Amino acid sequence: MKKLDFFKVFAVALLATTMAFSEPVLQKGDNALGFGLILGWVSGIGVATSFDHIAINDMFSFGGGIDYSVKKQRLLSTYLGHRNRYLTPSFRFAWHILALPVIAEKVKEKSKHDVYVGVRSGAEICWSIWDKNYWNANVRSTSTSASFFFDPVGGYRFYFSEKVNFIAEIGAYDINVGIGFKF
Repeated sequence: MKKLDFFKVFAVALLATTMAFSEPVLQKGDNALGFGLILGWVSGIGVATSFDHIAINDMFSFGGGIDYSVKKQRLLSTYLGHRNRYLTPSFRFAWHILALPVIAEKVKEKSKHDVYVGVRSGAEICWSIWDKNYWNANVRSTSTSASFFFDPVGGYRFYFSEKVNFIAEIGAYDINVGIGFKF
C-alpha cells in the first residue's frame, strides 16, 4: 500500500509540473508558513501547521509541522464507542520541481505556482478513549501510544499575491488543504 501511495504523490507532482512550466515563486532564504484542514484516512479530521525554509538553490526546503486530529467511531451498534486524538510533530524536506534549471531556462514570465515532492518524518502520539456499555454499566478505558513514521508528501501552492497562497498537500495517510504565507 505504501508503494501505491508514493506513486500517487509522484504522479500528482509530475502532472502539475507539465501543467505549469514557470519560475519558482520561493527563492533561497524565503520562508513559508501554512495552516490547513486535514482529512485523514487513519487519523480523521483535524488541523495542520507547517513551516518551510528554502535553503539550497531555490530547489530544496526543510522545515517542520504539527498536526492535531480526531477520529470517532461507534462499533457494534451502541455498545462500544472509540475516540482517538492524534498529535503529530514532524520534520519536512521537499524538492521544489519548478525550480529545476532545465525548466527555469524555458520560462519567460514570473509564475504563481509552486509544486513540490518530499518526505516528512516524525512521531504520532495517540490518545485512545474506549466507552463500553455492559448490561447498562458504562465503563471507560484510556490508553496512550506513540509511533514513528516516514511519509512521502506531494504538494501545490498557488499564490494569490506575493505573500498569500492556497496550499493543497497529499501524503500517504491524509490530505491537507489550507492557506499559507510567504515571508
